[in-house]
Amino acid sequence: MKIKITSVLVLNSLYEKLKQNTSLAIKTKFQLNRLFLEILPHIDFYQNEVNLLIQKYAARDDNNEIITTDTGVSIQKENIEEFSKRMIELQDTEVEISEYSFSEADFDKASDEITVTDLMALMPFIKE
Repeated sequence: MKIKITSVLVLNSLYEKLKQNTSLAIKTKFQLNRLFLEILPHIDFYQNEVNLLIQKYAARDDNNEIITTDTGVSIQKENIEEFSKRMIELQDTEVEISEYSFSEADFDKASDEITVTDLMALMPFIKE
């Protein structure tokens, strides 16, 4: 199955929320763990690519240090459009992962922790 890197990032966020949840069934925890172990290399790939883009397009001070602000890394004004384009391309990259199957009921006991965005990332794996 193919999913976009953006979904991988949301699934990783969901994993961080659910990994301490003790009310999920063992079967659900096992499946989630297998899924999250499979997406880890894709998260590493994404983080490495973002770091490369930052190194290439970040604004730098007189000491060649990357300039940061309260909202993150400052991008060179003349490269903002190219940086944005490359980030969108990266986020739209599709990756291949195995098929996993969950039911809606598998997440009933974690419903307070799952956001609509989390649910959208889980939808390809939820079978009625």
